[in-house]
Amino acid sequence: MMKQLCCPVFATLFSLLLATSAYQYQCGNQANFNRVCEDGNCCSTDGFCGTGDQYCSVELCQSQCPDPTEDPHDVSALITAAVFDTLNPNRNDDRCPGHGFYTYESFLEAARRFPEFGTTGSYENRRRELAAFFGQTSALTGEGWPGADNGGEFAWGYCFVDLNYTGNYCIEGVHGNWPCVEGKSYRPRGPIELT
Repeated sequence: MMKQLCCPVFATLFSLLLATSAYQYQCGNQANFNRVCEDGNCCSTDGFCGTGDQYCSVELCQSQCPDPTEDPHDVSALITAAVFDTLNPNRNDDRCPGHGFYTYESFLEAARRFPEFGTTGSYENRRRELAAFFGQTSALTGEGWPGADNGGEFAWGYCFVDLNYTGNYCIEGVHGNWPCVEGKSYRPRGPIELT
């Protein structure tokens, strides 16, 4: 009788052991050595990696969680007023033609008109996108002058509303003939290059 009972019990225990080992935890306290998720994914309280609320919400995330104060759908979570001022320290200098034109509030208002700007992808990718944006727009609205004070020539982004260029792009002569319409001239303007 004992021999007949032993085999089914052993088979049941063995199948439970196999089922449990197939259910491998990926991260957190449940995984060996508190493994972490790759690619910036969150680790859920169930020990699995992923994105979305079932992994990253305040209630269900155990590690690699987003900052609970950060709203990934608003660039103000990454670019605060203090960061904006640090990136553009001289934009309100009296020597800048664009003095007072570029404000943190206007940056946020413009960014919110493009809902995916700086709000999609991983935290690192959102930071990179914003860094590239500020790099380009600062270069096209500033770059100061050789020997500029207050941080040097590259600390003068957002100084000009129009590109700091005095030509008019009207070309007539040996290298081509692209005259301006009578009474008009063409000048580059703004922080976004269209070419």
